Amino acid sequence: MPAASSYASAEHKTMTGTSIASLNVSDLTFQELIGLFIRRKWIILICILVFGTLGWLYSSKFSATEFSKEFKVVIAGRTQSSPAVNPGDALESFTVRETQYDVLTQISMIQSGDVQLATLKAIGFSEAEAIKDPDSMPRIKSVTQVGVSNTVAIVVTAATKQGAEDFARELPNVYGSSIKSDQTAMINEIVQELDNDIFNLSKDLSDKQTELVSLLSQNEIIDAATEARSRVGEQHQAENSLAAAQADLAGAEAKLNELIGQTAGIPEYIDEVTSVTNRDELEAAKKALRDLESDRAIAIITYAADHPIVEELDTKIKAQKAVVDATPDTVETTRSVKNAAFAEHQLRLRSAEADRSSADARVISLAVEVQNRQADIDGLEPVRRDSLLLESEIDELKAALTKKRAARDDLAIRSSRVLEPVQNLDAGTEAGQTKPRWLMNLLLSVVFGMTFGALIAITRDLALDHVNHPSEAAAIAGVDILARIPIRASSRQPIISDPETARAFESYRILRAGLLLRLREENESAVIVTGTNSGEGKSVVTGNLAVAMASDGLRTLVVDANMRNSSMPQLFSRAANQGLAEVISGSVSLQAAIQDTEYSGLQILGAGSLEVSPTEALSSPEMMSLVEQMKAGWDIVIFDTAGAGSVADTLELTRIVKNVLFVVQPEKTNKSRMEQTLSFLRRAEGRIIGLVLNKDPGAKDRIS
Repeated sequence: MPAASSYASAEHKTMTGTSIASLNVSDLTFQELIGLFIRRKWIILICILVFGTLGWLYSSKFSATEFSKEFKVVIAGRTQSSPAVNPGDALESFTVRETQYDVLTQISMIQSGDVQLATLKAIGFSEAEAIKDPDSMPRIKSVTQVGVSNTVAIVVTAATKQGAEDFARELPNVYGSSIKSDQTAMINEIVQELDNDIFNLSKDLSDKQTELVSLLSQNEIIDAATEARSRVGEQHQAENSLAAAQADLAGAEAKLNELIGQTAGIPEYIDEVTSVTNRDELEAAKKALRDLESDRAIAIITYAADHPIVEELDTKIKAQKAVVDATPDTVETTRSVKNAAFAEHQLRLRSAEADRSSADARVISLAVEVQNRQADIDGLEPVRRDSLLLESEIDELKAALTKKRAARDDLAIRSSRVLEPVQNLDAGTEAGQTKPRWLMNLLLSVVFGMTFGALIAITRDLALDHVNHPSEAAAIAGVDILARIPIRASSRQPIISDPETARAFESYRILRAGLLLRLREENESAVIVTGTNSGEGKSVVTGNLAVAMASDGLRTLVVDANMRNSSMPQLFSRAANQGLAEVISGSVSLQAAIQDTEYSGLQILGAGSLEVSPTEALSSPEMMSLVEQMKAGWDIVIFDTAGAGSVADTLELTRIVKNVLFVVQPEKTNKSRMEQTLSFLRRAEGRIIGLVLNKDPGAKDRIS
């Protein structure tokens, strides 16, 4: 993780006030869990011993003897892969109830208390005995379906071998008889229901038929559909007649208009030239003849030629002609007389007007008839609709009645053909003893004891609020762990004297690489080494880290800034004389106070012996100037300080040096104090650039 991102993460957690001191057990790695078991092994061993003893006592003293027997049967009914009902089978369509014929449901029914009680009665137990002491009675342990078939595996248990055998033998018979009895009773019940349905349907059918007859009778019709067709036909006939009359009316109007147009071209009177000897008499005779001929011409338009009026006129004309013929024509004269064509035209005009009036009257009459026919049809529509509804209901009732009668007849024929619902498939092996299970109980007790002990150990670790594994330390600090320093034997020197060969020194090389990377990213060469409290091995880490730096060719200065409890000169076997306190006070120069060590390139500056206030000295301007002088004179400057959680000295120095390497000792460093100390350092503008786990039991290079 880059240093910048680590700082950002840490600052974010500090600013938001989020506590990260507590971790879940799921955060532990396998190695850390093993380390927890090793640390608390006596607690876990005691729990295993206690629960193992309790398990043995339970198996030997309190666990009842039990015999089990497994056998298989085939149950009639549908399964997950078979259809529920045969649609064409009347018996199934009316008698199969899915909840009763479903195999999964029957499994639950087999395990019901009623079936088990009936089986106990069948093998000689009374109901009072079964109710008084149910735990001692034979019982069903499990009923499971084999795949998705109709085969069911049943396991029964009893306090005796014979009890298990008897219970297993009678259980299928008892359940089969119960189901068969239920089926027969169900069929009889459904037959009765069908008879009731048939009676009700017959009554409803009769009522509907009576209602239909009454409806037709009230409207004086025999069949609504036939009557409707008849009335529609009459309406179509009336509409056709109306169309023909309208065509005749149009023709009559056209003829009348044509005659009216011709009237202007026919004069009413014309000039006539005659010669008479006896003008008055001849004229009178001819006039009378003309009048008669005119009357006949008018009459012939209206009457036939053989009509008495026409014949009478013919007789008069004939007589008048004789009179005219008898009158001599001795004088010619001209006179105006009526135009016979005009009179004839007038007759045709009057006839055309009569034809048009007659056609118009017929159109009006037929239009009224069409309206009346439509009214008849409209009046019949409610009756037709009601009759069709009644006829539909009658047809449905007839169909339902037919189906019910067929089902009843089918049930009556087949009621004796109910199949056996349960068949034995496999009698199974003899009943065998299954309790007490000594080995299983003992193993479960050991596992439970181990689990309980582990929970106690984890709870104890959490209650102590100690940093027990790396993930906790990293989560609290929000930065990377730069190195995990293994535990060394107390007989060894704190400062590793053979860094080239010692395996433990590899951890300091790893620390050196990580620290240098962080410092170079920040363009810094000075770092503070601190922790939460004293006794966490900060000085030893500082000394060995300095040796690692020097062995890499870096000019390294170790400054003992723990003026309250100086230890750096002793670690390197040097005199604890003039040091940092004297340099700050100005009584001695930096170069005079510096001491060489046996390691090339490594020098130390002790805390000094001058009585001064550590907090004021480390926060003074002289200290700030001194730090700059040190950074200019050495490649790397490492400050060993007091625990930042116990005194303010380190916090004051942090305002000058900034970069902090934080030392944590698993199983000793307090999580809450560590979180609080880190918060103090960050408020003092310190940058936590990494963690060091000192004396880490989980380090790979542990030295005994």
